[in-house]
Amino acid sequence: MPKDKKIINMKNFLLFILLLFALQISAQEAYTKGDVFIDVQTSIGNAGVGYAGEIHYAFAPLFSVGAQFNSQSFNFNDKYITSFLPELTADFHFGKRATIDWYAGLSGGYFIWQSNDPYENAGNTGCVITPPTYDISLRNNHENNFIAWNAHLGFRYFIFKKVGINGQAALGNVRWFKVGVSVKI
Repeated sequence: MPKDKKIINMKNFLLFILLLFALQISAQEAYTKGDVFIDVQTSIGNAGVGYAGEIHYAFAPLFSVGAQFNSQSFNFNDKYITSFLPELTADFHFGKRATIDWYAGLSGGYFIWQSNDPYENAGNTGCVITPPTYDISLRNNHENNFIAWNAHLGFRYFIFKKVGINGQAALGNVRWFKVGVSVKI
């Protein structure tokens, strides 16, 4: 990617973050001890596009723990490049905010390929079975299931008292950007 495009993309990202900080606040608090959050998200990352579900429990004024499940693929019809990732998470929340909850944390889990057999979806070309070829670095670097980890930064912005939007960016051996809906129960 040319340097000019990287600078423009970074400027757009920073503008988006500043816009989030500038949003109006209302009377309820976004995060308090004892809260339980359920998130439903869509994602894009180095394992393809997918969906995710998370549940988090605020066990302390600034800390929460949770579990999440992710499924990602470059082609959901091909088991060789479709994956599942159950994870446990621990998050630090950046103080009390009225409607926005910023957090950072760590996640760890086990990355499971739906199939480790590249011939499973191969086309038969007569006498020779040819496995499909993939230019997917995550799959090429991890032929089998593996332990996944990441550090992430996220937010929840509550539009209503118990319903909001959320986003999360993660860096590690599995990377993604997720957006979705968050419900406080």
